[in-house]
Amino acid sequence: MPQMPDAKHRTLRFKRLIAAPPERVFRALSRAKEKALWSAPKGDEIRFQKSDFKFGGVETFRCGPKGALNFQGILHFEDIIKNKRIVFTETVFFEKQKLATALVTTELTHIDQKTLVTMTIQVVSYCGDQMLKGYASGYKMSLKNLKDYLKSS
Repeated sequence: MPQMPDAKHRTLRFKRLIAAPPERVFRALSRAKEKALWSAPKGDEIRFQKSDFKFGGVETFRCGPKGALNFQGILHFEDIIKNKRIVFTETVFFEKQKLATALVTTELTHIDQKTLVTMTIQVVSYCGDQMLKGYASGYKMSLKNLKDYLKSS
């Protein structure tokens, strides 16, 4: 039996001040049609196959470079407080190989007419450091895309 690499763990935290009220940010985070417009890093594509945004709901997607959506994600919504917090677990696969599992907590704090988005990601990679780097760069870019998307909408 081939030896599997040791699991690698990391906690990531990102904060972005977005010029939109929490209700608008929450809507962009909770609707798959909107997430498809902003969540993929530049040069990549994401397609949501199923989205059941509620406590206990499941969301599935495929993503990767445009035209080669070889990555699959499965989310399980663990906690949702409208306009305040979204918590989900996410497992990512490449073809049939499980790459990583993460607990993602997104908190929205109303500040004047803006929203402070705080995202904490506790990730375990089953395939080494590269997946941890991918999570860091992917979620960082997604938050930038969200900020830009809400600025223009």
